[in-house]
Amino acid sequence: MLRLNYQIIVSNSALEAIGMIRRDSTQFDLVVTDLTMPEMNGLELARQLRHIRADLPVVLMSGFMTDFNQEQVKAAGVCEILEKPVAPVVLAVAVQRALAGS
Repeated sequence: MLRLNYQIIVSNSALEAIGMIRRDSTQFDLVVTDLTMPEMNGLELARQLRHIRADLPVVLMSGFMTDFNQEQVKAAGVCEILEKPVAPVVLAVAVQRALAGS
């Protein structure tokens, strides 16, 4: 089993995640989100988080890779896009790159 010793906070709700980050954005170094979610998609979540804390890196995952508009993705604060299923080592490398770039 791959252990990276990151402390994680899980939310099943984009709105809840926004609220947690709004309450204490310094508690978070990175957000990993799915593209497809019920309340809003991952790009919209990234856009809203960008307004709260512009330097917060976002890793976006999707099982349905489409042609992403790279300008929109970058403007939203997404620094990595991963296609699901994601192997743990691929996620680990993406997280390390995202954290190194912030």
